[in-house]
Order: sequence, then structure tokens, then C-alpha cells
Amino acid sequence: MVARIKGGRSPPNSARGGKGGGKGGGQGGGQANVKTLKTQKGLFSFTMVADGCYIEHKWGQNSGHVGVPLESMPLFIKHLETLYQATTGEAVAKKSPGGPAKRGIVKGGKKSPVQTIEKKEKPKKEKKEPPAKKTPEELDAELMEYTAARSADAPVEEAPAAEA
Repeated sequence: MVARIKGGRSPPNSARGGKGGGKGGGQGGGQANVKTLKTQKGLFSFTMVADGCYIEHKWGQNSGHVGVPLESMPLFIKHLETLYQATTGEAVAKKSPGGPAKRGIVKGGKKSPVQTIEKKEKPKKEKKEPPAKKTPEELDAELMEYTAARSADAPVEEAPAAEA
């Protein structure tokens, strides 16, 4: 049995520990759903938490964070879209291309509930033929022309006469 200190607590060096008894600090407990967005103006991290989304921006002195409650997220997104359209004059795309709507026929031969989309044939680009390879004779002739042109530009030095 462990000796007890007055007040019903265990001594600090006992197996039960003097203080504590809590369940931890709330950190950990599974993988967080974190999405990152890299821009020229820094790195944005979006983390879904129990009651909304935590957005963190890292960019030197301009770093910061904001928490958006779950029930306010649709209105928050609408405000961002309005600001984007007012600034750029372009409407925000409502759907990203290449989603499930592109599927034509699903396995099993049944048609998807979405309309069938037929692929359009793209015009085939003609491949350019690589230039014909030069023969050794042509390469030799080209080298001789090049060296002759180089020697014509260089100052002429008289070669010493070879004595026999």
C-alpha cells in the first residue's frame, strides 16, 4: 500500500503520482483533416475541427489564423466569392471539370444517372520528321569548311621550315 499525505493525496514520487489524474491536454487522438494551399503570398492550411474550420496563413510577418464556425461556412464562402467577383470582374466557376459527371457508362452496363457524354475526337497533330542524318562524307566536308573559315580569320604565322 502507498503511504498517503494528509488530504488524501498520494506522495509525488509514488506510482500513482501526486498531481495529475487528468486525461491529457486534448492534443492528438487521430489524424487531422488538413488541406494546404501554396500561393505566392504564403501557405494556407485548412484544418477541419469539431465545430468548424481553422485556417492558418504562414507568410513571414503577414502570418495569421482564423476560425470559421461550421454553420457560418456557406455564408463565408459566399462573401469570398462576392469579393472575388467584385475585384476581378469574373464569376467564380461553380463546378470543377472532370468530376463524376464525365462518366458515361458505369460497370455492369447500366447508364449513370447523369447524361452520357461522348468523347470528341481531337485532331491528331502531325509529327515532325527529324532532320536526315548526315553521312560521314558530309560531316567531313562541313568540318573542313569550318576549319578553313577559322584559319582564314586567324592571323597567319609562318611555320618554321623543317630541315631534312
